[in-house]
Amino acid sequence: MNNYYEEIVAKIEALIAENDYLKAKMIVDDELKMPYVPKDLEDKLQEYDLLLKDKIRHNEFVLDDDTLRSYLFDGEYKQLIAANYLDSLNLRNYLDLIEEYLISDGFKRAKVLIINSLIEQAIDQKLMVNKDGLEIEFIPKYVEPPIYQDGYLKAVKIIEEELFKDPALYKLAMELISDRAFMSLPLGLSEDEGELLAMSIIVYLYEMFSLDERKAAYLKRQGITMEKLLDLEEE
Repeated sequence: MNNYYEEIVAKIEALIAENDYLKAKMIVDDELKMPYVPKDLEDKLQEYDLLLKDKIRHNEFVLDDDTLRSYLFDGEYKQLIAANYLDSLNLRNYLDLIEEYLISDGFKRAKVLIINSLIEQAIDQKLMVNKDGLEIEFIPKYVEPPIYQDGYLKAVKIIEEELFKDPALYKLAMELISDRAFMSLPLGLSEDEGELLAMSIIVYLYEMFSLDERKAAYLKRQGITMEKLLDLEEE
């Protein structure tokens, strides 16, 4: 491993030694999402991921209720820590706090993490979330997980048809569509939204890797213009 990767490993191990498991987990998650990760580092990161999930699950990292509240209404980083911590708890005991947070002007990614945890725990209470100024009412138990959304399945099919024979681009496209489907919670993606998003991702990746001929051929084949595609730099 080169110096950069050695520093990443050293930072993770130092955080684990300091019992700062959530911060270590966030670094591991960020590195695993990178377009390219050396195989030896990827294996090590997967080991850290399992270790940290176990430590967080067994509450070796503890936030008392007052600190949890203060983190939820602090900066983006602390909101993410609180959201990850809540995932290890019985959310039925924190619904008043969660409801207060979701309707606030909090960090969208932290809110979506909490919404996903609510869905996984099949919470059947009606809740409200403020996303980009839009108030959305939902019951977590009845919200489909991202991987079952019609729009996500449609997008995956389009991406597979275009990029399956190009493993590097296919992997990046799948990471992007998975993240966008996740960030759409609690509304989900319609088939039309999934189709447009998939085409936008394909063109975005062709641009990123300067594959101008493939981009032009794809736009012509689909009969679309750049103006009709989504700006993937918005998030």
